[in-house]
Amino acid sequence: MEANFTKAKAKLLRLGVHDSSRLEWMAELPFSRDKNPEEFDLELTAEVPAHIWTAHDHWERLQLLARLSSPNDEQLPANVLPMGTVDELRRAALAAARRAKETQSHIERLIFEASSLLIATPNPALADEILALFHRGLQSLREMRDSLGTPRATESGAVTRERALAEEFLSNYAIELVSRVEKAVAGPLLGPRHRHQEYETDASRIRAALASELLEEFSWRRSRGLAIPTDRGPWDLEKYVSRVSGLRKHFQGLLFLQVETELADSRYRPLFGAVAAGFGALAAFPLLLFFTGGYGVAGLSVGLSGAAILVAVTYGVRERIKDGVRSWLARRLRENVGGRLTKMTTMRRHSAEPAELVRVRESFYSTMEQRSDPLHPDLGESLSVVRLRYHMRGTVHRDDAPADRGSERVKLVFRYDLSPLFTRLDDPFKHVPILTEDGSSVRFVDAARCYRIPVRLALRHRGETQFESGTIVTHKLGLERLERPLPDEPIDEPSPLFAAGGSGAFSSVASAMMRRR
Repeated sequence: MEANFTKAKAKLLRLGVHDSSRLEWMAELPFSRDKNPEEFDLELTAEVPAHIWTAHDHWERLQLLARLSSPNDEQLPANVLPMGTVDELRRAALAAARRAKETQSHIERLIFEASSLLIATPNPALADEILALFHRGLQSLREMRDSLGTPRATESGAVTRERALAEEFLSNYAIELVSRVEKAVAGPLLGPRHRHQEYETDASRIRAALASELLEEFSWRRSRGLAIPTDRGPWDLEKYVSRVSGLRKHFQGLLFLQVETELADSRYRPLFGAVAAGFGALAAFPLLLFFTGGYGVAGLSVGLSGAAILVAVTYGVRERIKDGVRSWLARRLRENVGGRLTKMTTMRRHSAEPAELVRVRESFYSTMEQRSDPLHPDLGESLSVVRLRYHMRGTVHRDDAPADRGSERVKLVFRYDLSPLFTRLDDPFKHVPILTEDGSSVRFVDAARCYRIPVRLALRHRGETQFESGTIVTHKLGLERLERPLPDEPIDEPSPLFAAGGSGAFSSVASAMMRRR
């Protein structure tokens, strides 16, 4: 999985591929500075080639998760630091894991910048800087691991068991830190895009240090009787991965928020039905009176068959009017209020009563547009694409309970299933003829048949706009990767954003209905 990162002050955007079928994007929003809610807009756009587009229900394909950010131990109050309860232990472990992830991000950013085309000469101190950051972060992680894992004489059995889990949890993050740095070194520094041959020596130093630290971590886990990833068999690796995932969910469960969603038209469907029925009656009954002269069907003297036909036509006209009015009202509601209304609250374990932190309106739009064909730009806008747009607009509230426990932000995680598109894709491999080395015969090799979908993520909050972009590479077997621009490549400015708001009387009424919700 590849991802883009942009961090400025207290905000973070991420865009990446979660698995073989789901696109993932994430936004972190800081709590409001005071009791007044702060507005934000979040938008994702994807341009899918029209010939592979398949209409589907967007809401069934979207998964939305929300949780608090991992605690910042620098902001934890003194009464939380003794770690005398299970939740305090979990919070301290999450704070240590957060520091490890920040170290990892810092190292990845250093490597990413070192591979830029704008860097004419290599950084001679790159390996020293990376190793200093890595050893400092790993040492801090291990110190907290050993501190949390040491039992106290007066604590309960539940707390002692939680200490063992925290110890293993932070050991997993030590392995994760080593693996992510190894991937970063093997990618920009040694991969096909690497710029400077001088970095090969630095990469060898870094990789040797990583292997040494991983060996030490494995020895520590072996002394504790913990699972160690090996290639001896798939079942052992499956158990290891399942154990790591289960521990992560166990500790992060302290941060998850309750997400309550409701489709906007389901709330107002009875009202729309009544309004549509009224319009149908206003049109159908006067029409019937006009044809019958006010005497009803019997006044026409058309017989039973004629009367049945007239009643059927009148009823059909009324139903068509009702359907049209209902569809128009539902469409206007989605455009002005949103297709789905969502609120996110804390769990009851955080406070006596759940506190509302986020309230949003979500909408999906899909439009057919024309783009220039990159292979034939001289033909003008000859390429048809379907522009899929997801828009979230809402407010972030403040609650003192999460802030007092070290959480600074609300993290929104979105996963969108693109598997409906796979049915329209061609075979993932094509047989391409090539000549043998001596040129005496022809042989075939398998070449990947991939499709590319540009995606863009934008966030507006506190008067600032941040965005990420990339290109999804996919084939019939699933999503392959997200290609992101090089550090020196310009990123296209986002197209006009946040234009989903309505206008006129209907928008005013819809906004008032949203506020009353």
